[in-house]
Amino acid sequence: MPRAQVYISKNTYKRIRLIVNEKKDDGADRTEANISSVAAMLLDIGLRVYEFQRKKELGDDLEDIDDKWLC
Repeated sequence: MPRAQVYISKNTYKRIRLIVNEKKDDGADRTEANISSVAAMLLDIGLRVYEFQRKKELGDDLEDIDDKWLC
């Protein structure tokens, strides 16, 4: 798995930490509930939303943009 270093605001860090704590409270183990896994999940969700918005902007030309993003 590739690794990326990002800088986030203190507020964003606190919000991610809250999600981690909620997952731990629900019984998740350390591999499921940690800053890295939650941040990766949120990044993936954000990318999906971004791609969906781009698809809507470009109309029905969905296959071309799917190929572009799967590099």
